[in-house]
This record gives sequence, C-alpha cells and structure tokens, in this order.
Amino acid sequence: MIRTPKQWTETCRECRGTGTIHKREHFALWTPEEYAANMPPEFVPAKLKSDCKGADDLPANVVVCTAHAGASIFEACREGVTLARAYGRPVAFEFNEAVAVCHGDSDPERVAKGWWKLAYGKTYEQSMKER
Repeated sequence: MIRTPKQWTETCRECRGTGTIHKREHFALWTPEEYAANMPPEFVPAKLKSDCKGADDLPANVVVCTAHAGASIFEACREGVTLARAYGRPVAFEFNEAVAVCHGDSDPERVAKGWWKLAYGKTYEQSMKER
C-alpha cells in the first residue's frame, strides 16, 4: 500500500498573511511498499531485527512497517492501528530497539504504553514521574 500524503497551502502567520506556506502530511510509519519504493534495495529490511525486544513473538501474518525519524511512539501506534485496519492484518514496527504490534481493534495508547514497558522496563507513568 502506497499512500499519497495530503498537501495544502496556508497563509503564513509570521509575515502577517502576505506569503503562503505549502504543507504536506507527515506519516509516522513507512509501509513495506513505501519503504521499498523510496529506499535503495540494500536498505529494505525483509523482517525485523531479531535482537529487538519483542521481535521473537510476532503474529505469523504480520505486516512489518518502518518508523520514520522524528515520530513519537504514540503517533506511530495511532498510525499502526489505522494501517492494521487497512491491511486487515496486524502491523508491527521497531521503535528504539523494541517492537510494537498493532491490531485493527487495538487501543493505540495501550499499544504505546505496552511498548514503553517492554522498551524501558517501567510504565510510561513511572518514566514521566522521574523526569
């Protein structure tokens, strides 16, 4: 599945409306097809790295996506659930050396917080208290 990002033009707030800014939708995840279409073949992963936490416990029919740089785990999980619905299969992606698995009926926040616990060994709430 290759998605076409939405694009639009807005009035510039900095120059008091005398200019315009062209904006483009940013995706948090690459689908396998998008990644293959935009990256050289040697960089296209066939599967998740086996040393990532959670990579050894994936559903058999999972679609492996790739997280974009700059996305948050919460954005990526929201998009992962949307993609899982579109594919009709679970979507998994590696994010900071741990794997998140999204199903079409998943709660994105619950998936993100489960990923957090797997990645850091403590809950999201515990991490925020320590900041």
